[in-house]
Amino acid sequence: MLLVGHRGAKGLALENTAASVEAALSYGVDMIEIDLRRTNDGVVVLLHDGDPVVRGGQSIVVTDHTHRQLLDYFPDLLTLEAAIKLVNRRCVIMLEFKDDASIEPTIALLKKYLAKGWQPTDFMFASFKFRRLRRLHAALPKVPVVVLDRWSSIRATHRARKLGTVYLSMDQRYLWWGVIHGLSKKYKLFCYPNHRLIHIKHAKPNLWAKYGLYGAITDYPNLFRDKQSRKV
Repeated sequence: MLLVGHRGAKGLALENTAASVEAALSYGVDMIEIDLRRTNDGVVVLLHDGDPVVRGGQSIVVTDHTHRQLLDYFPDLLTLEAAIKLVNRRCVIMLEFKDDASIEPTIALLKKYLAKGWQPTDFMFASFKFRRLRRLHAALPKVPVVVLDRWSSIRATHRARKLGTVYLSMDQRYLWWGVIHGLSKKYKLFCYPNHRLIHIKHAKPNLWAKYGLYGAITDYPNLFRDKQSRKV
């Protein structure tokens, strides 16, 4: 089963920051999942929350601010380019697109690194939006695509077939061993954490590995020391 750090390692350091990415890497993750948004001046940054983002009692609309302005509110804000340099091909980067505005600048940035010798399989595209995934796949068809869906394996597999991908990612809360075993016959399924289940310390993914779970996306990669790695 692959080990994927969620927003870096969200449970060990502030999410989507250099500290979080480094924490995940220190536990030998196979992938790091990060969230992308675009600033007013076209910089792609790592940020999960949608607009408005509340910080220090203030509501901030990310797309109304430049990258430099946002640093006043988010001193640890990491750009995608800085994250790529930090990871430096030590693991795969799963890019979850939180808005359509981040697509074009991200594609341009990835093309720059692909020209430097990075491989399409050093990255994965992920989104809950089918049209967004279709645009991403059309732009860089060799980069693997992950279909995100909270609960519907029927919808997820339908979209995967249309995109020609075998990668799915679903909310841990809506999965059980029978679904995982069935999907594993044709698909490579990740599960991502639901914070209502935080008290169980993500024990279920470890149990599900024997039923064919392909990857566990976790806030706590330190709890998966005895993982068995395999290549994408």
